[in-house]
Amino acid sequence: MMMSEKLSQALAIYAVLEQKLSEEDFTTLATIAQSQGGLGELYQEIKVRADTYRSAREAFMTSGDADEAKTQQDSLLHVERQMAIIEYLRFA
Repeated sequence: MMMSEKLSQALAIYAVLEQKLSEEDFTTLATIAQSQGGLGELYQEIKVRADTYRSAREAFMTSGDADEAKTQQDSLLHVERQMAIIEYLRFA
């Protein structure tokens, strides 16, 4: 499976979570995604992005640029949600 397909898969799952569909619907989608495999690579890619946002946030907080620190925090929260979804799928 190509990385773009994995990313599309994760984004679809993220969209489901954001829409707060029923747990049964989410579990069904998770089962389908899990059967396709390959989420470990995608998780690592997103984890690297989270680490990058976390470092940038700390740097901007240290330099006193509160607006940029907030932007980095928002980005960090977004990728942490993606990581949580993938963790759920990998271990569900």
